[in-house]
Amino acid sequence: MTALAMYVFAAGAALTDVKNNKIYNVYLLPGIAGALFIRLFGGGGPALLGGILGMAGILAVLLPVYLLKGLRAGDVKLLSALSTFTGFRQGLVLVGVAFVLCAAYGILRLVVTRRLSGTVHFAVPVLCALLLMQAGGAA
Repeated sequence: MTALAMYVFAAGAALTDVKNNKIYNVYLLPGIAGALFIRLFGGGGPALLGGILGMAGILAVLLPVYLLKGLRAGDVKLLSALSTFTGFRQGLVLVGVAFVLCAAYGILRLVVTRRLSGTVHFAVPVLCALLLMQAGGAA
């Protein structure tokens, strides 16, 4: 159930990002609350603490990237929210895989279009990273 909720949440964020060029807090906050609820009732206090620490840890890791304009705030909040589901360690893997996928997409788009400008909706590589992690047994 946890994995399904996480994938539905990530897919909704990706659709919102592509459609509206933004991931709204009104979408992210219930996702975080849901992840914390699942952790609390699925594993008790230690699991809840793991979710909170996962979210806070990824936020701390990505804050400098945001401040340097490497990510938008919604992307940082999405990755932090997903780390509430996964925990810190898998959250770091998620961030790394998403960055690699985003870079590969950017290079491919550059080769095909010959343009340096354009928006990458980062929630899409994040969703793809989650699915790859599941296929590899890491999620």
